Amino acid sequence: IAVHRMLRTLKPEYSQVLYLVYFEGQTNGEAAAIMGKSKRQIENLLYNAKRALKEAMGKEEIFDEAL
Repeated sequence: IAVHRMLRTLKPEYSQVLYLVYFEGQTNGEAAAIMGKSKRQIENLLYNAKRALKEAMGKEEIFDEAL
C-alpha cells in the first residue's frame, strides 16, 4: 500500500513505467510500445524512476521505522 501511495507522488511517466514493468510484468520492449517510446528511453525512465522512488521512500518515515 505504501509503495502504491509513493508511486502517486512521482511524475506520471515514472509511475507508469514502474507499474508496467514491476507490477504488470511487462518487458522493457512491451512497456516501450505501450508508452510510445524506445527501449532505451524506457531504460532511462526506469533508472530515473527508481532513483526518484528511492528518494521519496527515504523521506517517508514509515520506511525508516521498518528498517
